[in-house]
Amino acid sequence: MAFLDRLKSHGKTPAPNDLGSKILRDDKALRSKLQETNKKIPRYLFRMWHAGSGGNKKLNTTERITPLAFNEKTCHKSVYDMSAHEFVDNTRSHLYGDRVATEFSSWSASPRFVLHYATHERKDAYIAIIDTLGLRRDNKNDMFYVPTLAPIFDNLGLARVPNYSAYDWEFLVHGVVEGRHYKAVSFKSLCDAGLVDYLPTLETYVDAWGTDRLALPTPIAPFSKAELEDLDGIAKLFGPPSSMRSAIFIALFCCKKRAGFGNKLKEHELKEIVQYLGGRVNIPHDWSDSLLLCSSMPDLCYEDNRQMVNVMRALSTYCWGRGARARFAKGVDVSTPDAVTDSPLGEMSLVDIERPVKPGAGNVAGRE
Repeated sequence: MAFLDRLKSHGKTPAPNDLGSKILRDDKALRSKLQETNKKIPRYLFRMWHAGSGGNKKLNTTERITPLAFNEKTCHKSVYDMSAHEFVDNTRSHLYGDRVATEFSSWSASPRFVLHYATHERKDAYIAIIDTLGLRRDNKNDMFYVPTLAPIFDNLGLARVPNYSAYDWEFLVHGVVEGRHYKAVSFKSLCDAGLVDYLPTLETYVDAWGTDRLALPTPIAPFSKAELEDLDGIAKLFGPPSSMRSAIFIALFCCKKRAGFGNKLKEHELKEIVQYLGGRVNIPHDWSDSLLLCSSMPDLCYEDNRQMVNVMRALSTYCWGRGARARFAKGVDVSTPDAVTDSPLGEMSLVDIERPVKPGAGNVAGRE
């Protein structure tokens, strides 16, 4: 963890005429910049937590993530109720791991990074996923990619501004994370279900901050129906078929390098994947909209995250055709053949693909 320790030595010295005491809600310029960065969040984020995370075993559960300040009722309802000083102080202490009543939780866009981090704790670790679009819409959680905070705060002359730009793996989520847009499963359960067989490197300790953390291992890995079956057995621990379960399935699928970073999946391969996801009802039509997947955020330096965006976009286009989100916004039924005739994959994408039902089993396809 020496790499993390070195980051603590970076700080800005105070400057005269400090304006950091102004509430962010009342500072139009700062508020606008923060709100803009809040839009630049990938659709799904991941987190490893354990019983000791945050210093209190009640803070992280399979039901919710509660930052310490919210547990102690010393929090702000919104980040925009904080002053610039308070925002910088709280985020700095959070990033440096200081014992502080933080208002944030840490997340990553890279599922592979989080799985590697889980090997540091192993038997006590949990893997969590959130749908950031749903959380922002329903729970009003504010979120920030840490390096995007650097150009906002570095030149304000505030005291002890952290080296935000160095935290290229980290997203901060403000407030309690809970509800249907949050899922968490123990790392041990995932390993018992076949995760270590699928990703053998997880059998031993992996340095999450290693030199190869950005790049997927080579060579390119073809996939088979057997692999999809294995992934389905792991992903089902996150609940019945749903968009969230589909997301974790694709996240694990993208921990291996695929042809063209997922851009060269053939039509029959897309069809097979959709079948294992329980049908196109579990593929959000807005996955084809790159703004809702990556929001122009700069975290695509992580190859697994970049590949996830490509695969999700391909699956959505296969199932719903191009421009489905725009048609949906206009009130067009995107499931009708006339609505998706612009699909580059032809009429195969119009088929309401359903997962094959095993003998004696009911139809378990569901919807988030």
